[in-house]
Amino acid sequence: MILLDLRMPRMNGWDLAKQLRQRPGWRDIPLVVVAAHYRIADEAAAIGARAWLHKPVSIEVLLRVVGQIYAEATSGTAS
Repeated sequence: MILLDLRMPRMNGWDLAKQLRQRPGWRDIPLVVVAAHYRIADEAAAIGARAWLHKPVSIEVLLRVVGQIYAEATSGTAS
């Protein structure tokens, strides 16, 4: 799983996500986007993010999302 913060020094998180999606070995790795603003759901879906989290992210929310993605991946129901 890739946990991607959109605010990074020297690079835009959206650009990095798009670059990763173009690489064959990285294409199917679940992506979770972390952002400080609320209106990212459509953009996150457009780059293939499985989930998006609003900052600050609580450990409970992070663990729940990781657990859901892991459960889907190991049961063969990942979308």
